[in-house]
Amino acid sequence: MDLQDKRKKFDKIWKVQVDDEEKFREFKNRTMNSINKIFGNARVPHSIEDDFLGIVGARIPKRGLLSLVESFNKTKIYCLLNKEKNPTKYIFYLQVLFWIDLMIRNLRINPKLFEHFKHDIDCSRLQINLVKVKDEYLFYPAGAKLLDEKVVDDVLDWISKYPKVHKNFRSALEKYENRHYERNLVDDLRLSLEFLLKSILGNEKSIENQKNELGKYLKDKCVTTEIGGMYHTLLGRYTDYQNRYVKHEDKIKEEEIEFMIYLTGTFMRFLMTLEKSKSKIHNVIKRSEDGI
Repeated sequence: MDLQDKRKKFDKIWKVQVDDEEKFREFKNRTMNSINKIFGNARVPHSIEDDFLGIVGARIPKRGLLSLVESFNKTKIYCLLNKEKNPTKYIFYLQVLFWIDLMIRNLRINPKLFEHFKHDIDCSRLQINLVKVKDEYLFYPAGAKLLDEKVVDDVLDWISKYPKVHKNFRSALEKYENRHYERNLVDDLRLSLEFLLKSILGNEKSIENQKNELGKYLKDKCVTTEIGGMYHTLLGRYTDYQNRYVKHEDKIKEEEIEFMIYLTGTFMRFLMTLEKSKSKIHNVIKRSEDGI
C-alpha cells in the first residue's frame, strides 16, 4: 500500500472531508518545498528565466546590462509559482519547468524534479499523475490507479518508438489535462490507434478497413476467437462513435472522453503486448540458434 492509499484509508476511518481547495493547497506546499530543496539559492541564467516566461506568456522584466544570473528564489519563475492559486495554471508552470533546459552547475535538474514531484503526488490527495517517457515528462489527470499505470503509463512508454502514435496519444492527454474537451482530442486518440495499426499491420488503411488484416494478425497470434471477436466489435463501436461525434463536431462529455482515453489505451496495450510477446519468442529462438 503506497502513501496515497494509506492516506485515503486514514481519511475513511476518521471520516475526513477535504475539499479540492485544501487538496491543491497541500499539493502546492509539497511541490514548493521540493522546488526550494532542489534549487535553493542556485544561480539561474536570465536566458532560462526568459524561456520560462515566454512559454507561460508572462512579461519579461527589464534588467541591467551587467545582470546575467539571479538566485532562483528571486526570479519571476519562483514568484509566479509561489503566487499562483489556480490548480491548472500551477500544474502548467510545473510542466514548463520540465520543458525548459534547466542546466545549473552542470547538473540535470529534470530527474530530480521528477523524483521529488512523484513523491509529492504519492503523498497528496490531488488526482494527478506524472510519467516519464524516454527523456520527456508529462503531467496528466489521474483516474483509477491500475488503469493509469497499465493503460496510460505503460502505453506511453511502449509507443515511444512509434513517433506518430506517441505524438497523437500524448496530444490527447495534454488536452485532457488542460480541460480542452474538443473534438480534436478524440480525433487525436483515433489517429494514435490508426497509426499503430498501420505500423503493426504494415499497410496504410484506415481503422474501418483493417478488419481482414487485423483478423489475420490476431489469428496468427493465437488470440482466442472470443477475444478476437470482442476486439473487432468494440473497435467497430469505437469508429461509430468517432464518425458521429468527431466528424459532426457534437459536444463531448468529460466522462466519455476519459472512457475513450482508457479504451484507446486498452486497444493499443493489447496490440503492444502481442508485439512484445513476438519479440520474446524471437529472442528465445535466436538464443537457441546461437547455442546460448
